[in-house]
Amino acid sequence: MPIKICESCGTYNHISARLCCNCGEQFSFQQKLVGKAGTDELIKAAATEPVPIIETFNVTYAIYAKHDGKFGKPPTLKATYFTSGLAFKEFVCLEHNGMAGKIARDWWRRRHKEEPPKTIDEALGFVSQLRIPRQIRVHVNKMYPEILNAEF
Repeated sequence: MPIKICESCGTYNHISARLCCNCGEQFSFQQKLVGKAGTDELIKAAATEPVPIIETFNVTYAIYAKHDGKFGKPPTLKATYFTSGLAFKEFVCLEHNGMAGKIARDWWRRRHKEEPPKTIDEALGFVSQLRIPRQIRVHVNKMYPEILNAEF
């Protein structure tokens, strides 16, 4: 049975006791680290994160290439948008399942009148027919800038 010893009288007490069962001395409790998730650090980190900087860029041209998947993941279509002096990349996961695949198919439908192809190799045959965005909105103060929106 877990116990703690009263520092005043030396009596053994159950670990959950707040007062000594012999002399009534109050036990002190320390904050313990726990092995489960908490939100305190996340909230603190969110308060210190920089405000997102979102900028709009005019797209000069775009190129598309196959990007081979790593660790057994399917390949993606890498879209690179060139602006005046900068290039931004976007990875389109046409061969993926779930939410990544849905986002990729929606991406394709905004750029092409036909239904999305099943593979990246098929998609590469249609890239010359894709509509190129006139402008892109980019979250620029991230380690990897994120394209938020494309305007045609």
